Amino acid sequence: MRGQSQLLRNKSDHTAREAIHFLIDSGFTENQLKSTILKNPPILTLTVDRQLKPKMEFLKIFGWAPQDVPSVIARNPRLLSMSLENSLASRIPHLRSLFGSKDHLCKALKIAPQLLLSDFKKQVIPKGE
Repeated sequence: MRGQSQLLRNKSDHTAREAIHFLIDSGFTENQLKSTILKNPPILTLTVDRQLKPKMEFLKIFGWAPQDVPSVIARNPRLLSMSLENSLASRIPHLRSLFGSKDHLCKALKIAPQLLLSDFKKQVIPKGE
């Protein structure tokens, strides 16, 4: 049993180091990195290739400049913990319909990235619609 716990600890330490290096390589400043990890420590358990990288790429493809992505994530690190297919990507069409264009939506999300975390039926869509 002791060998298994050591193996798990080594694997999780390796994953955490990879996550930190990936975030630094993605342009996170030291303060942004600290803020991101303190607000959402489970980010350190996410694998780079299967979980972190696709979400970062999605945010860049979506319309944010690569240098803006770290500041947006540092303010709302839960973005990296969400399911890409079931949460992030599925919310974009709803938000785009509310803001009218991709440019307006990108500007709004830069100011309030928590909109991507919102429950549309309860928080975003005006009552009566």
